[in-house]
Amino acid sequence: MAEKELQKAQAPTMAQYIEGLSTGILADLNTKQAQGLVLPKNYAARNALLAAIFKIKETKDKDGNLALAVCSEDSVKQAVMEMLTKGLDPNKTQCYFIVYGNKLTMFPSYFGLIHLAKEADPNIADVFSEVVYDGDTFRYQIRNGYKIVSEHSQDIDNINLDKIKGAYATIVYHNGTERSEYMSMQQIRNSWVRGATKGNSDAHKLAPEEMCKRTVLKRLLKNTVNTSNDEQLLNSLSEIDDEAEQNEATVPIDITPTEEHYDMPKQAKAIEPEAKKPEPAPEQPKAKPEPKKKEPKPEPEQTAQPDWAQVELPDILSGE
Repeated sequence: MAEKELQKAQAPTMAQYIEGLSTGILADLNTKQAQGLVLPKNYAARNALLAAIFKIKETKDKDGNLALAVCSEDSVKQAVMEMLTKGLDPNKTQCYFIVYGNKLTMFPSYFGLIHLAKEADPNIADVFSEVVYDGDTFRYQIRNGYKIVSEHSQDIDNINLDKIKGAYATIVYHNGTERSEYMSMQQIRNSWVRGATKGNSDAHKLAPEEMCKRTVLKRLLKNTVNTSNDEQLLNSLSEIDDEAEQNEATVPIDITPTEEHYDMPKQAKAIEPEAKKPEPAPEQPKAKPEPKKKEPKPEPEQTAQPDWAQVELPDILSGE
């Protein structure tokens, strides 16, 4: 009994746990930088870390459990470190966090993939992707093994999520040249089947056009970045593509936690909420004292006024 009380007294609060987690991650980042890791220019690692911790605090798994309550501390550190070493920023929607069992995983978003491509190749000016619907006029040419979109015209009446024919992504370089990748809907579905959700997630059902664009974008960037001289970013994008194919389109649920009790994983120290001070019992309203009755003031006595007709007045002109 005494040992349990001692453990309870020594258990850190959630704020202390997060502070220790952040301190440890920054220390690991400093060590990697000392070993040669170079972060992207103008990348505010500390701000990105704070934003990531805020996102993770709100992230839940598919059963509604808080990520910090079910994920191991090592997996949380690893996910945040991966974000930092790749130079991604949650404030710019470049990445998101997903819970798989007791493991927290970081995934680059659509914008994160574009950011990494530009970091890998400074010659890239822009990257975009589009969906081709049944009825669209779409043509591309193949030059030196690369696809170049020559025409895509679309009528607004063609936009029908049940009639998507395919999707393409294009990289535009600063010198004006372009490089594209096209995937038919069958190719896209074959890619989805390799994922954990088999293409049946809410994201696939509610926004198939966005998932199509993301899938073809990944293929384009993977093929393009393979020619990059930046080995670190090349490896990063390759790892992203492999893991994203296995967990395609799993959408995190970000809900602000309302419970104040956290059952921490075995790998992490138990965290108990800070004890609330007992609220004082509401004071009973005191009976108001009855107002004192005002006693009537005595009327002042009236002094008798002199009879001015009988009073002799001094003669002020006589000089007496």
